Amino acid sequence: MLSISLREKKSSKEDTLNDAEVVLDYVAPPVEGKKETRMSLTRHDLKTLDEGSYINDNIILFFLKFIQHQLLSEDMRKKVYVFDTHFIAKFRGLCANEYTREKCMKAYQEMRRWTRTVDILSKDFLVFPIHEAEHWSLIVVCYPSRLFKQQQPASGDAMEAEAPAQPQPTPSIIGFDSLEILQKSYADMIKIYLEMECQNKRPEAYEEMKETGKIDNIPFCQMIVICC
Repeated sequence: MLSISLREKKSSKEDTLNDAEVVLDYVAPPVEGKKETRMSLTRHDLKTLDEGSYINDNIILFFLKFIQHQLLSEDMRKKVYVFDTHFIAKFRGLCANEYTREKCMKAYQEMRRWTRTVDILSKDFLVFPIHEAEHWSLIVVCYPSRLFKQQQPASGDAMEAEAPAQPQPTPSIIGFDSLEILQKSYADMIKIYLEMECQNKRPEAYEEMKETGKIDNIPFCQMIVICC
C-alpha cells in the first residue's frame, strides 16, 4: 500500500512562497525485493499543476508510481516497470540526438546501470515517460516477455489437452500523445535498448533474436490522447 503523508501547514507568515518546502511525502513498497520508492513533492512541484503551468517531472513520476502501487493488483504490479522521467532524456543526450544503431549501442554502455538490478525483458509492460518541447508523452512497451518462448503448462487431462488454444498477446509499442508530435525514433531507440539488454542478460537467446528480427519487428502505433 502506498504511504502518503502531508506535512503540517505552517503559519501564514512562514508560508511565503517557499517553493523548496516539502509538503507531501510518499513511500511505495518494494517490488520483487527492490528498495522502497521514496519521493517528496514541494510547493514548487504542486504549483506546476496550476492552470497555464507546465507539469514537472516529479508530478509525472508521482502519478505513474501512484497508479502502479495504488491502483494495480499486487500480481500486476510485479509485471510493470516504470522508468524514471530522466531516462529517455539521458539516453537521447548520449546519442547526441542521432538515433543510429551505432550511437544507441554506444549509449547503452552508459545507460545499462539504470536497469542493472531489474530484468525488464521479463515484464509485461515497460512505461517510458517522455518530455520534449515542454510537452509530456508516454511510450508503453507491451509484453516484452513474449519475445521469448513461453513454457507450456503440463496438460491436466484429455479434455484440457483438446481445448482450443487461447490467443496470446504479442509484443507491441504504443505511444500516447495529445499533440501527435511523438517521434517514432523514440520507439526505435527503445528497441535497440531492449536488444542490448537481451545480449547482455540473455546471451543464449540473443542470436535467435538478432536472426529473426523479433525486436526490430515490434510494431509501433500512436494513440491520440484527448485532454479535457
